[in-house]
Amino acid sequence: LITRNTNGKNDEYQTPSANPNTSYLEKYWANGASDWNQNSYMQYVTASEDRAPDEFAFSFNGISGSFYLNYDGKWAVKSKEGVTLTVAYVKSSLNYYDSNNNYFSTTGITQFTLKTDDGTTYIFGRDVNAIEFSLPALYDGVADAEALLFHYGPAEACAWQLSEIIAPTGQHVNFTYATAYSFKQVTYSQVLFPDSEGHNRYLNYQTKFLTTTPYLTKIEADNGMSCAFAKSPSNELKYTFFNEPDLAFANYADFNRYGIPRANMGQYYKLDNIVLSSKNGLIKAIVLKYIENSNERLKLKTVQTTSWSTSDAPTEQYSFEYNPSLL
Repeated sequence: LITRNTNGKNDEYQTPSANPNTSYLEKYWANGASDWNQNSYMQYVTASEDRAPDEFAFSFNGISGSFYLNYDGKWAVKSKEGVTLTVAYVKSSLNYYDSNNNYFSTTGITQFTLKTDDGTTYIFGRDVNAIEFSLPALYDGVADAEALLFHYGPAEACAWQLSEIIAPTGQHVNFTYATAYSFKQVTYSQVLFPDSEGHNRYLNYQTKFLTTTPYLTKIEADNGMSCAFAKSPSNELKYTFFNEPDLAFANYADFNRYGIPRANMGQYYKLDNIVLSSKNGLIKAIVLKYIENSNERLKLKTVQTTSWSTSDAPTEQYSFEYNPSLL
């Protein structure tokens, strides 16, 4: 997994209609100016230009750390394991709709490729279902997607799941995902230069986003081994957003322009089973059962395992009991 810690704007953010390009990915070199700490340079750097590189944290196969793009255009990597990584990225179009179903697009990082010093290649993202996007709400007074971009920024790729591992010997392991949608509420405060309307501070300002969440559905290897993950909607207590219980209609209306069916927004899921197979058939199945109640959080009830030699009869079962007292 790779996640983004945004500093300023996201690195690929392009101020609408700006020319030349103001994204950090395009103007990273500006941080290397010899007069970067002089007033004349500070005045040159406008509020629309991003001078702060994002930090990308990674965790995979027992390796963790982070990297960022420095002013030399090189990816600076730090890891407590002391591994050497080469980093590459792909920037592609991200497409979405405004409130009038007009088609708009922006650009974003859709793939990272990391290669370790032993020659193993790890690919993150690439497929849209393997990327977590944060989609801003369309608030009253923001008429279309172009205005939305100017006021709130674009849809942002904020996490990239592992999609493929390529061994030095050429073997492949592939990961497949499906997308679900959840709401996110953010509260923040900031002080900045006054804008054209005289606003210069936001205290405990609340905004909301629709997050696309990748769910792992399958892992497949070249030798015919595979592991499949099945999920289904869960019946459980839902979280409250903007003091609106049960994902009130107002939350859905703010995201209508994305063309996502309301039934798919804010749906909670549970993991039903994990099936491990080879090219010869089933090796083991793990079935999970839950205590489901719309007035409480989801609780795991039992875990059953079944091997190929015993057909459908469980070979092992684990049960869970909970203290009935509420905290």
